[in-house]
Amino acid sequence: MRHSELYDLFIQFWWLLIPLGWGLQSLLRLWMTHRRSERLLGLITAYAERGQTPPPELLDALRMPTTSAAGWLDRPETFWRGGLVLAALCLGFAVLSVLKARDGDNITGLIFVTVLLGAFAAASFLSAMVGSRRPPTPDAP
Repeated sequence: MRHSELYDLFIQFWWLLIPLGWGLQSLLRLWMTHRRSERLLGLITAYAERGQTPPPELLDALRMPTTSAAGWLDRPETFWRGGLVLAALCLGFAVLSVLKARDGDNITGLIFVTVLLGAFAAASFLSAMVGSRRPPTPDAP
């Protein structure tokens, strides 16, 4: 069965989606950090224009990093989001395995990646469920 050139291109270079997605996610995080800083500076400017001293919490928020490792990793929604992404990737590789199996191609590598992503998704969902029952740490925001 002859496939389109776009299909052949995807099959050869599917792995480029991973670093491309990582780069796009990093750009989004940088943009969100920039927007947060702009809003905080806007609030500080408003206080300065009125001749008032900004609250120390506002100044501390500007100095602090956007996420602390402990607070970010303790949140169950982090694991839910990660699990959803891993489950979507698992589904994509499962569909790709079925399509390649129809053509009679060797799908051992695709099956391995599908099982691995499925296991990581299950572990992430389990961590989210267990983590939601844990009391929050005092340092977590």
